[in-house]
Amino acid sequence: PLGHILQIGLTCFGLANLFLLYPQVQFYMKILCFIYLVYLGWKMIGSFSLVEKDTAGRPLKFYEASLFQFINPKGVMAAITLISKFVSQQNYISSSITVIVVCSVTAFLSITSWALLGKFLRKFATNNEFIKRFNYAMSILLVGCVASFYI
Repeated sequence: PLGHILQIGLTCFGLANLFLLYPQVQFYMKILCFIYLVYLGWKMIGSFSLVEKDTAGRPLKFYEASLFQFINPKGVMAAITLISKFVSQQNYISSSITVIVVCSVTAFLSITSWALLGKFLRKFATNNEFIKRFNYAMSILLVGCVASFYI
């Protein structure tokens, strides 16, 4: 969560001048990020494979997981989508701080929920049919979440 929060903060204040100089860029970024995230949802559906995956890797260290957010295309697009959709050009600083705070709370709650859910679902992870259905459900939820931003 720390890497994601840092990424959102840097994105907010890094895009500030761009949005102030060229307000129309914000609109086009919304569209491009929406298309990318829908594409990502579609790829999640197609990613199901019966090939056995190597599970012998080690968990990421704290700094590795935090830095990973900056090369994670989904994380970058999610940060840009958040800023493009929810940061107001009239109150850029206050709306940016609001987005950062809300994302901080949401990140910690969602990471904790995913960890608990992952612990529970681990016993089902060997069932290929379950994994396939889970991937379909997650991709539909991703597309639905992104679509709800624009409705």
